[in-house]
Amino acid sequence: MKIPEILKVMFLLLNLLCSAESKFSFIFTKLHEAATLPCNQTCSGSVTWAHKENVLAQCDQTSCHSTEGFQMFHDQYLKGNLSLTISEADFSKRMWYTCRCDGKEICDVSLRIQPFSLPVSVQAGQSLSLDLPVPDNVEVILNRTDDGSSNTFRLCRIEGHKAQCDSLYKQRVSVGSSLQLKEVKNQDGGVYILWDIKNDEVIGMYTVTVTEPSAGQDGSVATPVAVVLGVLLVFAVLVIAVLFVKYQQLRKCLRRQKKQAQINMRQLEEQREEQDSERQGETEDQPEVAVHTPVMETDDGQGLIEQIKQENDLENEENASREEIDPLLEVDSPVTPTSLTDEPPLSHPVPDSGSANTQNKVF
Repeated sequence: MKIPEILKVMFLLLNLLCSAESKFSFIFTKLHEAATLPCNQTCSGSVTWAHKENVLAQCDQTSCHSTEGFQMFHDQYLKGNLSLTISEADFSKRMWYTCRCDGKEICDVSLRIQPFSLPVSVQAGQSLSLDLPVPDNVEVILNRTDDGSSNTFRLCRIEGHKAQCDSLYKQRVSVGSSLQLKEVKNQDGGVYILWDIKNDEVIGMYTVTVTEPSAGQDGSVATPVAVVLGVLLVFAVLVIAVLFVKYQQLRKCLRRQKKQAQINMRQLEEQREEQDSERQGETEDQPEVAVHTPVMETDDGQGLIEQIKQENDLENEENASREEIDPLLEVDSPVTPTSLTDEPPLSHPVPDSGSANTQNKVF
């Protein structure tokens, strides 16, 4: 009897057990799908769902509380539906769950995960990767189907995160969160079964098919490369064309700006020349203004007045001395001495101060 047929028989037996009238029940669900643990009982008090002593959800007449990943609905609780919902089932949640009403056990449910079956295709010479939902305490059993015959043997046994593999595969196998088989050969094809050692059940199966590399992958690798290069070449030509057009537009723009700048410079120079000519014409039209400076207000005029005073004083002294020496001259001479009160000339001509545009004239 083949292994898939054995699994079908096991499922039938478990379904028969679940259909029996008992407070014990089994619930099967697929990996990573939601699951509901049923319990249809009436409880007016406090209801709890727990695994051993770990309480996962609780409801009473007022509200419900639950931990992450588990949920009870208060409206269903009031109607007598005490079911517990698991949002995402995985192999770590495979266990017995107990429902209690005021501390009394009323339901026991075991959650089981249906074994998965996935097809995998790999080319000869490449690496094969198989996920391990249960990374520890698991066996990998290979049922090879090469040459039309069946050959089943244990490929690897993983316990305590340490792998013990068959001697023929030891150099090509590495185990972690997945099983890696390097340099796959044609005889590596077959059914890889994951067996849970602790729970003594099948976790899942991978049906591996090894294919020969196509001719394109052996010698015509240049074909996709040529396609990629052609696309890149077309893209490069388009980019160059766009850049050339942008360059020509930029040159035209710079030329226009340069011409406009030259025109602006010429206009500015013409404006400056007009302003200079206007200023020069205004200067030539203005008449020369003769500046008349009073003699008394110039330094030369003050010096001249002092000189005249000194000459008058000297002349008065000479006249006085003559009168003392020759008194007869005072009788005979008709000359009248110059009085000290005689005023000097009001002004004398002031020499030119050397200014190019201003002449000092005395009136």
